[in-house]
Parts: sequence; structure tokens; C-alpha cells
Amino acid sequence: MDIFKGKATVAEVARQHDLTVSAVEGRVDETQRNMENGFKARPKNTREQDGADLWETKG
Repeated sequence: MDIFKGKATVAEVARQHDLTVSAVEGRVDETQRNMENGFKARPKNTREQDGADLWETKG
């Protein structure tokens, strides 16, 4: 969260948590996609879940 708030850099967070910079960047990118998805009317995970529910009812 500190990265999004501008309170810390990716490198600082990576050092603090003993991670690589690329690992932190990947998590930041994934988190950003998930947050953007949360603002959509029908998020991707809901669409995927709808398909899983349909499969369970047919199976």
C-alpha cells in the first residue's frame, strides 16, 4: 500500500520484505489489475465464477 500511496519505492519495499524488485513489481501490477477490475460492472472473476457455477449444475 505504501507504494500506491507514494510513501515507499518498489526497491524499499523489496528490501524490507526480502523480495526481488521484479517480484514486488509483479505483485503491484497484479494488485493494480485487480483493483481496476473491482470497479467494473461485471468483474472478470464474476464471469469466470458464473461459468464454474454453470458447469457444476450440468455436472
